[in-house]
Amino acid sequence: MTAKPSVLLFSALAALTLAFTVGPTTAQATSSLDDVPDLQLAYGDGDAAHSPGLAADGQLRVYWFWSAHSPCSKNAEPSIEALQNAHLDVEVIVVHSNADQSASDAEDAGEERDFSFAVYRDEGAQLAIALNATMTPEVVVVDDSQIIYRGRPISISRRGTQSFVEEAVVAWKSSAEPDTDSRRPTGCVIRRP
Repeated sequence: MTAKPSVLLFSALAALTLAFTVGPTTAQATSSLDDVPDLQLAYGDGDAAHSPGLAADGQLRVYWFWSAHSPCSKNAEPSIEALQNAHLDVEVIVVHSNADQSASDAEDAGEERDFSFAVYRDEGAQLAIALNATMTPEVVVVDDSQIIYRGRPISISRRGTQSFVEEAVVAWKSSAEPDTDSRRPTGCVIRRP
């Protein structure tokens, strides 16, 4: 028995949609980090530059894509601080990638809102492109060998804030798998050059 043409067409479209939604494999994404130039400190206390890559052995690193002018990023800022305070052993790198915003936009936002975290400038959105990050806020969580979670960092509702990124961190620390390794990010688009 052969499948109907409409079923075949639907199956092909579904496979293509999944391929474009998932993005690069972990191996592709992590190998492309070698070509990304250093991120430059735009605001706060931190090293003058950050070299993108996987975390050190046995460690975890969170790349948190953020925008100075995104209301969704602004709403998520307390969650960045909460994650840093709750997990001092996790390196949280806040990344400002939007091509239509300058490093001084990040500096102005940090001073106005008194951030306790540093913000690094991703000139030309090269890290965002390498990790296939498309929105702010969005996170990519890596350990020393792979991406363990990517996508939406939090969900804010009337019931409170649910931190998907913290759930992934806690699961990794307890050697468990996170409930999911990705969630579709929502927010503002990261502008590419």
